[in-house]
Amino acid sequence: TGRLEGPKLSLRDIARDTVMRCISSAAALLLLSACSPSSPRLVLDCNAPFTKDASAASLAAHFGAANVTDEIIPGPEGSQLRATVIFSKDPARRVEVMFADETGRTGLLRAAVTQASTQWTGPGGVRMGTGMDAIERTNGKAFSLTGFDWDMSGYTTDWHDGTFAKQSPGCRVGMRFSPSAAHGMDILGEGPYKSDFAGMRLAAPKVVEFSIGYGFEAVK
Repeated sequence: TGRLEGPKLSLRDIARDTVMRCISSAAALLLLSACSPSSPRLVLDCNAPFTKDASAASLAAHFGAANVTDEIIPGPEGSQLRATVIFSKDPARRVEVMFADETGRTGLLRAAVTQASTQWTGPGGVRMGTGMDAIERTNGKAFSLTGFDWDMSGYTTDWHDGTFAKQSPGCRVGMRFSPSAAHGMDILGEGPYKSDFAGMRLAAPKVVEFSIGYGFEAVK
């Protein structure tokens, strides 16, 4: 019996067929990506999900119940604080949250990013390691912070009506700084000190923590 043969394809036909298959595969991948659930954005600011009425339940709904857990964390002067932690085991995504109602875990009081390796961005685009001069430019003016070398060192206390003071109503932005250069005795202790003070400039402080909060008298 004779062997049946299909029509012979030219090199142009083969190339066109290959291109069409590649396009179809790429379109399928794009469709799959569009239909897949996206990861939560890693931006800590005064908008959802970190609004004043946030709760452990609402954070669990946003980030996934398995990623929101209770934990005891270190507080100032050797104290211990009960916190709700997002992505507890992942330093790059960890956020520590305090609630006004510790039992019901409702009424967001403070949400803070403290890990040096974090992927989170804070209000105004602040990132871990951002220099004080860059924060001052974003704020539009000098701000005040506590001095260094004590338990509450380097916390912002007053944005002096700058950009960081003009967030959502009732929402306060806080940052903590640590000197990156040698510094003198003139910026130690409670303070507060202005960011444009000569001693502060010489210390070249950088952001080592940022947070948002509701209901604080001081910006911490």
